[in-house]
Amino acid sequence: MNRLDESDKPDELIEPNTPKKSSEPDDLNESGGPEDPNRPSGHDDPNGPGGPEEPNGPSESDDPNGPSRPKDPNESSGPKDPNNSKRA
Repeated sequence: MNRLDESDKPDELIEPNTPKKSSEPDDLNESGGPEDPNRPSGHDDPNGPGGPEEPNGPSESDDPNGPSRPKDPNESSGPKDPNNSKRA
């Protein structure tokens, strides 16, 4: 009989549909209750939780040839070849 009692206890302790008690107001957002107005939600923000999206893609720190880097007039757009650069 002891084995049956032990196997029944976990089912009684773990009930996924247990209603929240009124003494647990902190779990309202997780249980589908009203949203906390002081807690930002990424679903409601069109720009997401990370702030406004950058229209120009990745930041210049990710792109070594980014738009903020001044163009070097002596730098060729192709690969540098010191042996071929002096030919006419």
